Amino acid sequence: ACANSGNTGRARHWYDKMRRDRVSPNEKTFGKLVEAAAMKGDIATAEEWLKVMDQENEVSEVAVCAMIHACAQARRSDKAEQWLKHFETKGQPVPLEAYG
Repeated sequence: ACANSGNTGRARHWYDKMRRDRVSPNEKTFGKLVEAAAMKGDIATAEEWLKVMDQENEVSEVAVCAMIHACAQARRSDKAEQWLKHFETKGQPVPLEAYG
């Protein structure tokens, strides 16, 4: 629900609660956190979550698409290109959906 509404504050609340309760976030959790930021076009927050995800899990295709979507929402094609190159350099699969 937080991702669909772009409610990044509430999404962070639930992430923090998971951590306090010693629940390990998975790729779906991080994908939703990136997605929440993407819905608002909040590149900085999407990048923050993507970096945490990259440290703790493999970056999911959903998160890759959400990051590119965040860049598109903010009309930052330069950032989208930067992230696409980053994923490609790392050998991270970039789904075709990220280009459309």
